[in-house]
Amino acid sequence: MDFLPSRILLATDGSEDAALAARAATELSGQLGAELHLVHAWRDPAPPVATSRVQPGRPPAWYEQEARDLLTSQVRRIEEMGDTLAEAHLRNGSAVDEILDLGEELGVDLLVTGSRGLGTLGRLVMGSVSDGVANHATRSVLVLRGGERAWPPSRIVVGVDLHEESKGAARFGVELGKIFEAEVHLVLAYPRFPQFSTQRVGARSEAWTAEEGVRLAGDALEDFAAELERERAVVYGPERSSETRRPRSWRPPRRIRRGA
Repeated sequence: MDFLPSRILLATDGSEDAALAARAATELSGQLGAELHLVHAWRDPAPPVATSRVQPGRPPAWYEQEARDLLTSQVRRIEEMGDTLAEAHLRNGSAVDEILDLGEELGVDLLVTGSRGLGTLGRLVMGSVSDGVANHATRSVLVLRGGERAWPPSRIVVGVDLHEESKGAARFGVELGKIFEAEVHLVLAYPRFPQFSTQRVGARSEAWTAEEGVRLAGDALEDFAAELERERAVVYGPERSSETRRPRSWRPPRRIRRGA
């Protein structure tokens, strides 16, 4: 199953969200038998300063040692969770660039990071890091936030447009649902225009009326849900939803609902 990661890179800064990311990464690594790598990126505190942990008058070597100590503490934490790291990496440079570059060098399948960093400025910086990683990565990214109750997931919503990448995301979501006994919802959003092309959902490229388009989109989603079931996956409530509506509540398997 090539949609499941066999090598995971966890990025950390020692923050609360990074601890949540570590928990998720170690559980995924253990459940999937995936190789786990850890990275912490630090940067010389030259203007403009990009960290809230700057100490006036400290030499660059002091910051490197602080970064090394943080990485060591995170390695220890992961080992206490019962997982074994393939390798821990300390990188000097822009966090986004270093995380993405290392991911490419290692050939990882999944990047995992927290959403917010340490301190007021740190949260802004880490937020920009997670955004940068998610926006520029060439591989899957899992961004964790929301505190202790955010992981493991109890309900997973997967947005699909039925292209191959979204199908891979759906299969990964279903696998997570099986591992963590979570409800999995498939959502296909369609535009609420008088006429629109259904090319994105696998139908012919000419324009259809809204009613015809909704029917074709629903049929395509139904077919994909059936395909997942044939792969012995369990999917809860594949849903049709307008782009202006939120996904609705859970229904029994194989139920397609109209979000008009």
